[in-house]
Amino acid sequence: MLLKLRQEAIWLEPKADKRYWLKRMAVGGCAVVALAYLFYRNFWWSIPLSTALLPYAYFCAKALQRQKKERFCLQLRDFLQLLSGNLQAGDSMEHAMEHSLPELAQQWGTESFIYRDVSKMIRQLMLCHQSAKVLTAWGEARKDSELTVFLQVFLYGKKAGSDLCRLIAKTTESISRRIETKQEITMLLASQRYEQEIMSAMPMFLLGYVGLTNPGYLAPLYGNLGGNVFMTVCLLLYGGCVVLGMRILRIEVM
Repeated sequence: MLLKLRQEAIWLEPKADKRYWLKRMAVGGCAVVALAYLFYRNFWWSIPLSTALLPYAYFCAKALQRQKKERFCLQLRDFLQLLSGNLQAGDSMEHAMEHSLPELAQQWGTESFIYRDVSKMIRQLMLCHQSAKVLTAWGEARKDSELTVFLQVFLYGKKAGSDLCRLIAKTTESISRRIETKQEITMLLASQRYEQEIMSAMPMFLLGYVGLTNPGYLAPLYGNLGGNVFMTVCLLLYGGCVVLGMRILRIEVM
């Protein structure tokens, strides 16, 4: 349990996380009120509909975690490129990591994941901890696939006595291409996700438009048990379609 808590703690960004959740909960609350009016013409329905905020918060948490891991991948790519360059310049592993800090601070800031991790590892290395153990602990904490590949190659090369500079350079190039491929796929899907969001909102706009321009057309669906049941079924189907569309466009490169 303690290890799990530590693994979750390294992904915390207090200020950014607070802004994210305030924004998401505000959007979720407004959506609940809008759905209560559009589907039932009764704002009191926002109370039972607010239970939908629980799965909504779950999906938001998953999305936030994916965003953080994607951002960490980009930070890791830049760090490995800096590390490889410093090693080729003749630095040791410890000095190569230390010399990469100013560039990481300039590119990603001192509150970024990579800067915090590298700073912590440098402090551990200054206390005479072995680099292999420090890097292994980093990989176990982050559990990132790209980082795992790099560490496996690094540890194998260190044990086998290989040319670490050349090995790290080739591994960095391979990981960079892989991360860039993921970024290209994300960019290609960005327009599709935008279209999916518009299509998801269209039924709400149509329902609101009909309600404003021709209120009598939908009047039999409000204020009676049969209409409430029918609109509830429609709302559940609508929610299922939205979730299905989100899952279809969530493509992960392994």
